Amino acid sequence: MTKTLYENEQRKREFFEHLKGAQGFSQDSVNKFAEAIGQWQIFTDNEDFASFNKSKATAFVDWLHSRASKTESGQLALVTQDNYLRRVQKFFKWLSEQSGYRNRK
Repeated sequence: MTKTLYENEQRKREFFEHLKGAQGFSQDSVNKFAEAIGQWQIFTDNEDFASFNKSKATAFVDWLHSRASKTESGQLALVTQDNYLRRVQKFFKWLSEQSGYRNRK
């Protein structure tokens, strides 16, 4: 396992613990966050979370919009896209408050 992947997994675990403990989310809700963050990791090919920037966020929105799905339309529903975006946004907002990620650009 690479160092970046290991650190990403540690950050995700800390975030999930934060959601369950401090935020009071159920395990099902935490699983939905894990799914959304997993979509981000697929999009970035498991890049370091610290490499997040505005252009990647915009590209992620475009990627979700054009991503193939098993629905009749062949695309993700807008509600699903919105849910992924809200959850990923909450994760990166939390991450930006963590030591080592505060001042990265």
